[in-house]
Amino acid sequence: MVLGVAWLATLGPVIMDFSKLTWAFHLYNTHHRWQGDIDTGPQLVEIQTLRKLREMGSVACFYKLQLGSSTDHEERVERVDMQKVFQEFAGVFEPSSNLPPPRATNHSISLVSNAKLLSVCPYRYPHF
Repeated sequence: MVLGVAWLATLGPVIMDFSKLTWAFHLYNTHHRWQGDIDTGPQLVEIQTLRKLREMGSVACFYKLQLGSSTDHEERVERVDMQKVFQEFAGVFEPSSNLPPPRATNHSISLVSNAKLLSVCPYRYPHF
C-alpha cells in the first residue's frame, strides 16, 4: 500500500479506466464517477484574461507562459530539412577517431635553427 493514501481503502472497490480517464467507486451506498479532462494541449490566453481569472480566484496555478510566433513552424521545417542532410551525408558528420589521412602535398612551416626573436610590434613590419 502506498503511504498517505489509506483513505482510498474506505472507498471499497475502485474502477479506473485510463483510456477514458474515469474513476468510479461506491461510497455510502452512492455510486460516484469522476471524469478527467481531455487534454486539449496548450492554448493561447491574453494577459487581461489571466489577470481577471486571478482576481476572481479561478486560477489555481500557471503552468507555462510562452510567446507564440510564426517562426516556430519554419524552424521545425528547417530542422527536418537538416535531418535529411545529416542522414544523406552521415559519414561526413561522424566524429573523427584518428588523425587526418596523409595528403599528396605536405604543408609545413620550416623553422630556422638558432633564429633570434624579432623586436617589432605585431603587424608593423613591411610585407615581403
